[in-house]
Amino acid sequence: MNTPIIVAELGASHNGDLERACKTVDAAAYAGASAIKLQCYDATTMVANREHTIAGGAWSGQNLYELYRRAAMPWRWHETLFAVAHSHGMDAWSTPFDETAVNFLETMACPAYKIASHEITDLHLIGCAAATGKRLILSTGMATESEIRAAIAAAEGAESITLLKCTSAYPAEPADMNLASILHMTHAFGLDVGLSDHTDGSIAAVTATVLGATMIEKHITLDRAGGPDDGFAATPAEFATMVRNVREAAAAMGITQYGPTEAELPSLRLRRGLYAVRDLVPGDLISHAKVKARRPAGRISAAWLPELIGKQIVQPVPAGAPLQWENTTYRPNQERIT
Repeated sequence: MNTPIIVAELGASHNGDLERACKTVDAAAYAGASAIKLQCYDATTMVANREHTIAGGAWSGQNLYELYRRAAMPWRWHETLFAVAHSHGMDAWSTPFDETAVNFLETMACPAYKIASHEITDLHLIGCAAATGKRLILSTGMATESEIRAAIAAAEGAESITLLKCTSAYPAEPADMNLASILHMTHAFGLDVGLSDHTDGSIAAVTATVLGATMIEKHITLDRAGGPDDGFAATPAEFATMVRNVREAAAAMGITQYGPTEAELPSLRLRRGLYAVRDLVPGDLISHAKVKARRPAGRISAAWLPELIGKQIVQPVPAGAPLQWENTTYRPNQERIT
């Protein structure tokens, strides 16, 4: 099983400080992320009503415009942060929130575009991103099956499409994740499916990996210093734990395997073989009282005992010695010898 691409979402964790943003990218690299993702928007094009107050959720009671104004990252930082990511051998891409952001990111040679869950019904935006011919990642939080199909249709022309199962709650509770949808999405849409994870810890990411997720995206924050994303972003240590757990889960899934692996070969000797528990002489008939299954494995597996019961001994076998085929009159089918 392939290990998912693990994406560290910078989001608003920059807290308006480029140096902090660069250090967060460094931390993501050290934590084992495969890529970083930024966000490209302006509060003036995000919000229609500057007086709107958020009702419910992580930012309840806050002014919507002010929240986005504070969380927005200066677009010019993309060049610096992409360079920092590349210096660590990581990929880097961004989420555009309107057509102007797509146009800007094209000047940055952005290799892929992520469409946020709240924008999945913005078919014009999806079409603009797809028209670049780049890879497209669609987060599906709150989307119905028909909305996802419409988004996929709008993405025609994209190099490839990855869907992300997402629960658009910040933070999200494990009970609300419905990760079984990953299996359905994979078959229903015939596309790679990953996870955009807003839960605490790594249980959701590990579960998604076992279900075949090809990408895990999670917010990262350098520290919880009061940033807008702190309630659902992982610290570098928490992110590193998730990366380790995801990679171990992918390794543990492995392949369909029967028979001993290389690591198990020494343990084959701990299987049971057939041993004489009293001195056997020619003419004796093998019985449960005379021959027992014991460790370590001998030449004859314990599996043969039922077929050997009642067969005659033709060579002496001292007590405690393993039974050999030449000690008996029985000659097994050679293909079945274990």
